[in-house]
Amino acid sequence: MITFTKQAWQKCQALVDVFPEEVGWHGFCTMDNNYNVTIQDIYCSAHQRTSAGNCTILHEGDNELIDWEDEMRALYGNGAVRAWFHSHHNMGVGPSSQDDKQLKELSEGQPYYLRIIMNKKGDVGITISLMGYEAKVSEFNVEGDTNIYSEWANSLLKEINKNKPVVIVNIPSVKDNTLYGNNYQSTLDDYYDTYWRR
Repeated sequence: MITFTKQAWQKCQALVDVFPEEVGWHGFCTMDNNYNVTIQDIYCSAHQRTSAGNCTILHEGDNELIDWEDEMRALYGNGAVRAWFHSHHNMGVGPSSQDDKQLKELSEGQPYYLRIIMNKKGDVGITISLMGYEAKVSEFNVEGDTNIYSEWANSLLKEINKNKPVVIVNIPSVKDNTLYGNNYQSTLDDYYDTYWRR
C-alpha cells in the first residue's frame, strides 16, 4: 500500500492548485517490512523551467535535492527519494511518452520508484516501477485532507517565475497595409469585383 503523510499530501495539493503550468517535485519514501511505502515529505525546487506541457528541474535543483534527501534520512533513519511527481494542471493524469521515458531513467537500478501525476480536478495517477516492471496503482491512503500550504506554494511559484528566462520578441511595426508597393486591400477589392460581382 502507498500512503501519503498529511504534510506530503497537503503540499502536493497546494502545488497543483497554485501553479498554472506543469510543475515537478520529488518525494522522500520509506518502506516497512511488509513493503508498504510511505511518502513522508516532498521537495519542489525553485530551480526548474515550467510550461503548459513540460517541466524540467535544473542542475541546481538536483543538487538541492541531494542535500534535502540527506536531511530526510536524518529525520526518518532510512528511505530515499523514490517518487517523482508532476502536475498535468487541467489535463488528464495519463502519462505521456516522455513521462514513460523519465520513469525508466529514474527507476534504473532502484528496487522501486513511483511516478505520480496530479491535476486540478483532483485526479491522481500513480505508477510503480518494481525492478523494471511497471504497474498502475489503483488505491492509496492519505493521512488528512486539509490544505495549509497555499502560501508556501505561492512563494515557490514566484521564485520559479523569477528564474525563468525573459524572451523578448521584436515585432516590426507596420505603417500601412502595403507590401512591395502593392496595397493588399486594393488587390483584394479588385479580385472580389472581378470574380464575384458579375
